[in-house]
Amino acid sequence: MAAKTLGSVAVGSIVKLKENGAAVDYLVVQQGRPSSIYDESCDGTWLLRKDIFEDREWGSPSDNRYSTSTIHPYLNSTFKSRFGVDIQNIIKQVKIPYCLRQSPPTIYTGSNGLSTKVFLLSGYEVGFLTSLSPAFPVDGSKLSYFSSGNDSESKALRISNFNGNAGFWWLRSQFNTATDVWSVDRYGGYSVSAATDSCGVRPALILPSELFVDASGNVVASRAPTISDSDRSLGAFAMTPPTASYSINDPDGDTVTVTETLDGKAFRTYTATLGTTYNMAFTATQWAQVLNGSHTFKIKATDQNGAYTERTYTFTKKVTQASFTTDAMPADAMPTVAVASVIGSFPVGSVLTVEACNNGSDAEPVWQDVTDKVLNSKKIFFSNQDKAADTWGVAFRVTLDRGTATGECYITSIGGAFE
Repeated sequence: MAAKTLGSVAVGSIVKLKENGAAVDYLVVQQGRPSSIYDESCDGTWLLRKDIFEDREWGSPSDNRYSTSTIHPYLNSTFKSRFGVDIQNIIKQVKIPYCLRQSPPTIYTGSNGLSTKVFLLSGYEVGFLTSLSPAFPVDGSKLSYFSSGNDSESKALRISNFNGNAGFWWLRSQFNTATDVWSVDRYGGYSVSAATDSCGVRPALILPSELFVDASGNVVASRAPTISDSDRSLGAFAMTPPTASYSINDPDGDTVTVTETLDGKAFRTYTATLGTTYNMAFTATQWAQVLNGSHTFKIKATDQNGAYTERTYTFTKKVTQASFTTDAMPADAMPTVAVASVIGSFPVGSVLTVEACNNGSDAEPVWQDVTDKVLNSKKIFFSNQDKAADTWGVAFRVTLDRGTATGECYITSIGGAFE
């Protein structure tokens, strides 16, 4: 699983929450509120423990109201404490639909729902409708993961294991007696059990959708940092490098470390000041080392909890000409002869021009084309005999035009001597 926000994880996928320090599989069974009968607090990512946690009784002998059951406070205390404090604090306090009594039907929904953090699913939420049995209370709406009905495909989605074998597991929905409760049988069908029976516990909870899920599927109790701007192409560039501005923020106010990479290689790392504008920028030396072609510049902002966000810029470098001039090498007397060599890659179709002067200290030196001399390792004889500066000086100017050449085309160095 690639790193992403919890809200972007597909229904039916598995994410991991740590219980007593060990990662446990949870199914994503719903994204967002299932229907309008749910309170706004139920807007988030619904998780259901993949496997049955344990077998235990649901409640007392003569009371099948979920709000007064023994399993409701157990889930919100003993079981909840299995999570780390960071996860406990971020589980949403929600109000879920629940049935107070069957006759006459009394179901509380919306803001009148039962306040809880960890809870059991209802019959309707797993796809058991009154069309299957009129004794099912309408204490919820089907969650996206499940299918309505009692056919084999619908049943398969409800099967859960306990110690490696399929088992019965409790629902929060009461039966139309004062003592019995609906449950899911080991085949994924519906069953009725006395509240004092021992049956499987399969806890559910709702987390904020903006939480971060790492590449291993672990839910991180942190919201990822944000990077302004958007992934985009910056275009094509030649001698002037691309630039882009962005800022870093973190919804939890965490410390954020930013790593910039160019084509997968480290470019810059720093600790961000939240809200400050930063620039993607190349020095002249850095830009000179970037070869022609397509490139990817990535910005990764990671908070202290490991949650991260990435921003990607792409650009193309298309330099068709390179030119540079050496500093003048001072001479005591007028230089008359020189030799020079240029090292680089000059493929067929490219045009290399080498010029030399003996008055390189002047504001406007007299350049003469010595390309043929350099390429054929011949002596250069200076024709100029004048200077405006105080001293003579030999300098070289090299220009490489790509022309119609393909492949690498560059100048590595130039060297020379004179007399």
